[in-house]
Amino acid sequence: MGTVLVTCAYDPDGVLKEYAAEAAEQSRRIAGRTQPFSASAPGTFRSTARQAELDAAKFLRVLGLRDAYATSATSDAGIDVLGTRVAAQVKWQKSQVGRPAIQSFLGACHPDISNRILCFFAYSGFTAPATNLADSVPMALFRFDGSPTQWSPANLVAREFVEVALKNR
Repeated sequence: MGTVLVTCAYDPDGVLKEYAAEAAEQSRRIAGRTQPFSASAPGTFRSTARQAELDAAKFLRVLGLRDAYATSATSDAGIDVLGTRVAAQVKWQKSQVGRPAIQSFLGACHPDISNRILCFFAYSGFTAPATNLADSVPMALFRFDGSPTQWSPANLVAREFVEVALKNR
């Protein structure tokens, strides 16, 4: 847990690097305690995968990535949310997301988007191998429960990302 994973090539403008040390310290203090984050009104229920994608885009906009948008549902090429500085995948499924899904998303993130912050949202959470791979990339993992709209960082990268983003809003 001592490595600051968020200070990598996925922060081309250096926004996250500037606060990474402080965010890492805050993350260490809250390690093991996941704070849910409400991205929309209490009581909202995601009834479809498409709504989950729209909510993920809204969540990223709340965190300061103002141009994040849900891509076209029919031709997203494996990327569900895109912005100048972010690319995200959203899985609305009952089983946990495994390492193959993380690898597939990484494959979809070809060179022209390699300098974006990578995020993965899942209703069901993530397997340990998926989390280990995401930590090594780094990729922020978020779990959401569907009702009310709650987002919980699922790895250290996500906790650091949220801490820094909220501080910079």
